Amino acid sequence: MTIASLLALCAFVAYISIGIYAVRARYKSISSVIFLLFSLVLGLWALSYFELSFSPNGPYRLLWFCLAATGWTLLPAALLNFSLSLKDDIHSGKPVFLLAYLPACLFIYEGLADKLASPTGLVNEGFAWGAGPANDPVWFWSFTVYFALYISASALFLFVSINGRLPRNKVRYARLASFAAFPVFAIVIAADVARYQLNLQFFPPISPLFVMPWFMLIQYAESRPKPSDLSPLLAAQDIIHSMNDLLIIADNDGKIRHVNSRVLDLFEYEEEDLAGSHIGDLVADEEFVRKTFIKIRHKLFHRGEISLTCRMKNSNLIPLTVTGFPVSDDNGQVVGVALVGCKAVSLRQEMEPVGEPGKGAADDPLSGEGEFRATDEKFRSLVEQSLVGIFMVRDDKFMYVNPKMAEIFGYCQEELTCNIPLLDIIDQRDRNRVAEKIEMIASGEKKSLQFTFSGRQKDGSIIDVETYGTITDYDGGKAVIGSLHEITERKLMEEAIRHQAYHDSLTSLPNRILFNDRLVTAIAKAHRDKLKLAVMFLDLDRFKNINDTLGHTVGDMLLQSIAGLLRDCLRESDTVARLGGDEYTILLSQINDETDALSVAQKILSAVNQKWVLDGHRLHLTTSIGISIYPNDGNDAETLIRKADTAMYHVKAMGGNAFRVYDSSLDEGSTEQARLESDLRVALENGELQICYQPQVDILSKRVTGVEALLRWNHPELGLLQPKQFIHLAEKTGLIVPIGEWVLRMACLQAKAWDNNGFASLHIA
Repeated sequence: MTIASLLALCAFVAYISIGIYAVRARYKSISSVIFLLFSLVLGLWALSYFELSFSPNGPYRLLWFCLAATGWTLLPAALLNFSLSLKDDIHSGKPVFLLAYLPACLFIYEGLADKLASPTGLVNEGFAWGAGPANDPVWFWSFTVYFALYISASALFLFVSINGRLPRNKVRYARLASFAAFPVFAIVIAADVARYQLNLQFFPPISPLFVMPWFMLIQYAESRPKPSDLSPLLAAQDIIHSMNDLLIIADNDGKIRHVNSRVLDLFEYEEEDLAGSHIGDLVADEEFVRKTFIKIRHKLFHRGEISLTCRMKNSNLIPLTVTGFPVSDDNGQVVGVALVGCKAVSLRQEMEPVGEPGKGAADDPLSGEGEFRATDEKFRSLVEQSLVGIFMVRDDKFMYVNPKMAEIFGYCQEELTCNIPLLDIIDQRDRNRVAEKIEMIASGEKKSLQFTFSGRQKDGSIIDVETYGTITDYDGGKAVIGSLHEITERKLMEEAIRHQAYHDSLTSLPNRILFNDRLVTAIAKAHRDKLKLAVMFLDLDRFKNINDTLGHTVGDMLLQSIAGLLRDCLRESDTVARLGGDEYTILLSQINDETDALSVAQKILSAVNQKWVLDGHRLHLTTSIGISIYPNDGNDAETLIRKADTAMYHVKAMGGNAFRVYDSSLDEGSTEQARLESDLRVALENGELQICYQPQVDILSKRVTGVEALLRWNHPELGLLQPKQFIHLAEKTGLIVPIGEWVLRMACLQAKAWDNNGFASLHIA
């Protein structure tokens, strides 16, 4: 066995092993599968040469020529395709990249046809396997350009992957990438020349092994884990360091990569204390560390502002309000999380100037050499991904806005920076106030301010906005920079909470708290202007029966209808409130005399006393109204409401469907009623209640057929009381239930006794 034969076997094993390794390392990569096929071609070439060394004119000679032409011509195309897999933004598996093999197929066809037609089957010229006809310079130079172009492109992608990013000077980048191809290209040329010069005395299939290390280097670069790249964000450290907002940047594992000076000052840390520590060492909220941080990293968190509690160096806790957003590298891959925010403060609180006095333009994030740094790519990687609006204003004109700022107001960036003055995005009502705030910052009266205003979007919609601004040096002058975010949803939620706190949830009328507040204000105004006002206490008659018979749904519909009816009966300056159940109070804020209140009461009675149809049910409704007058009946809210209530209960005791103005005589009746109510609570226990039986007689037979059980109260001081004197008190206090049970039990016992005495036919009502 010759040395060439041994080399052939070794080369075969080498090619097959390298191909299998590529597929096992990246088994889902189409480029690795192509590499495996290419390795099989080269391996078969080496194996056919092993047979050819024993039988030069045997049947494997044609196969050797075919494999040689295929393997050598496919070499640059396979190398380029495999290199494409290094770039995440280029998918080498797309069918369009298979077009890279079309020139190779053409060269294989022409080259193989020429070699098989030659007497020896071998042409000793460089690149002769793919050059087509040996005496045609067009084919030779076409193949040479194809070979050099593909090899250089492969080196280009390898260079980009190893270097990690593009240099700023792209011309220099392309030049260096091209130079990287020359050494490998020189190796290929040397291998090709050596193969042809030494002919069969040197082993031709071993020449592609010169570039196999390149394939392995590409395979390594493709399969190695790609580290998180936060460099675009961290590159703008001069801007980040001077931000008035807090900024914390952590990688995907939660390790803190950077904090700005605002964090260090607020939490009293040194930079080395936090660098490399976990986010959980700084943030005390376990829920954020375990869940919210991960949701932000995976772009699953969309709730806007986050309330956090963080630890200072001395272990004290401090509240923060932050906005979190994922940070992506140049390829769009999320490599970390940025938290931007401030110390939690109350709404509309103006913040005092922050930072150290005496800082010059060199410390400002946007100053320096008269050039706005927002044009720098590394600055934009911070501000243009921010979830809050960022802006720079000078002379009431925008010098810069980020995409979020333009999105908030419905403009594009160019419109705001070229055509739209600052005041055009502010609602007319707030323009003077905002102009004053901006002037306070620009003049140096305040170094920084936080305030809210109503903004106007491009389509005219009004939104609520909160902004934070500070002063900076820019192009030889002063400018205001700041951040801004929309709080419309938050304001609506606050308004809803405020409305819920001061209004009845069923009818949306003011509740007891708001009514008392308005009444106190009205009394103060009436006292100052020597005016009168009236308070009405209104209660629906027999409303409990409606709830019990028709259900609470119909009852709620009725209460809502009454609320609308009462509003229609009053002036805009008057107030109607629902205290609960079927009780309403009315404030007539200004009246001339008592007759004005009586006129309104009569209007309400007439409006309520009508036939109602609710949910298919026909109802007849009446109401009882009590009235008190300021200052005749009292000088404070509590007294006026209580006396109106007293007058209302007197009306209800008289049958309802009427109104009455309070007078002092009602207090005497109220005192008597209160005493009677107190005595009734112990009457059952003391045995003061008794039943009288009124017989029912059949006129024809003169026989007693039944009896009617009637309740009486034998009061120790007032004597025998009829039901109409105390039953309404029993209903009001809830004593009607135990009294009713007692009457039923006693009547049944009496019926049993009569039955035992031979009166079995009696029935009791």
